[in-house]
Amino acid sequence: MLIHLFKYEIKSIFRQLLPFYAALILFALLEKVFYIMQMPTIMSFTALFHVLIIAAVMVFTLVVITRRFYSNFFSNEGYLTFTLPVKTWELIISKLIAALLFAFTGMLLTFATVFFLFVTINPDLLAGVQFPFSTITPDDMLNLTTHFAAFIYGTLMYDATAILIIYASVSIGHLSREHSIFCAFAAFFGLFIFGQIFSFILGANYYVTSLLLCGIFFIITNYILSHRLNLA
Repeated sequence: MLIHLFKYEIKSIFRQLLPFYAALILFALLEKVFYIMQMPTIMSFTALFHVLIIAAVMVFTLVVITRRFYSNFFSNEGYLTFTLPVKTWELIISKLIAALLFAFTGMLLTFATVFFLFVTINPDLLAGVQFPFSTITPDDMLNLTTHFAAFIYGTLMYDATAILIIYASVSIGHLSREHSIFCAFAAFFGLFIFGQIFSFILGANYYVTSLLLCGIFFIITNYILSHRLNLA
């Protein structure tokens, strides 16, 4: 059942974000076309739209993730969600994994389109770069792999913390049925400040504090959904 929930979540989010992904690729290609045609004025406009779409992808990804979480748990759809033969924490995990996947996909696609433009429009950037693969030692490969793994892990932890703080804020906000939106925003700022103070006091490694904060936000969300949820 958990696999089916995950697949359903992936399909639902992908349908909403696909137009933004397509627009991101389209305007990157248009920039390249207008560069080849030597039309700098039009190219500058497409570059502006490209930047705006990058921002839209980041913002709308968070909007979709938040809206999916709210509609699945706190709207009329919540009655159906909680009749499924899965535990609450499994529902949260399935949504978190799907959200992380698309947050990372948006970042990767943004980097790919920008890198494509820099390399194709400004080939001189790589003209003087040498890639002495034959001289790379096993220690160099190990260091490179370690840094890359640390980057991926750090990005995922940052995204997970951001997503879980949204989940916790929406859950706290729903405890007040009359002022749920205001309380959700207040909860977000409160949890954000708490996270900063927590990180400062703990003074540990970023990855450790992020993992602990993810656990705290997850516990808050799971507790509210399991014990304090009122859909009446």
